[in-house]
Amino acid sequence: MTFKTMLPYEFVMLLCGVALFLFALGLITVLVRKGKGFGAATMLLAVAMAMIGFPAIKNLEIDSSGIKIDKVASDAFLKNPTDVTAANNYRKSLRELDDAVAKNKGQPLPTDVVSELKTTVKALSQRPNLPPEARIAQAHAELLLGNEVQAAAIVNAAVKAKPSLAPSIHANLQTLLAAPTR
Repeated sequence: MTFKTMLPYEFVMLLCGVALFLFALGLITVLVRKGKGFGAATMLLAVAMAMIGFPAIKNLEIDSSGIKIDKVASDAFLKNPTDVTAANNYRKSLRELDDAVAKNKGQPLPTDVVSELKTTVKALSQRPNLPPEARIAQAHAELLLGNEVQAAAIVNAAVKAKPSLAPSIHANLQTLLAAPTR
C-alpha cells in the first residue's frame, strides 16, 4: 500500500498513530527515569500500533464465524465501479460473505459489515451508468442487507442488459431472476 492509494482517513490514522507512538515512547522513558510504573503507558503503544497498521487491514471480521468482507476488494470497487475486474473481485467477496452467512444461520451480520455494505449500495445507487457486473454486485449487497425487492429489480435489469451474466450469478440472486416469458 502506498500513500497515493490511501484514503484520507487512513492517512490521518497513520499520522496520529505515529504521533501517539512517539508520545508513548517519551512518556515511558520519563516514567522509567523517575522510577514509576509504566504499565498504563504501554497500552498507548498498543493503540498507536493499531492506528499505524489500520490502513493495512484487509478484512473486517468479527469472531470466528467467518462473516467478513474483503476490504481491499470493496475499496478497489468503490474507487472504480466501472472496472469489471474490480466488480468481479467484489462479487467474489460477496459470494464468500453470503456462504459464511448461510453457515451461521440466525446470526445477524456484524455491524461493520452492514456499514460497509450500506456504503457500497449508497455509492453505487448514485452512479447511473455502471456496467451490469457492477449492478450484480450492488444487487447482491442489497440482498445481504435484506432489501430483496431492490435486489430483484437491479439483478433483473443487469441480466437484461447482459444475459451472459445469468449463469455466473450467486444462487441466492438466481432465485430473484424473473422467469422468462414465452
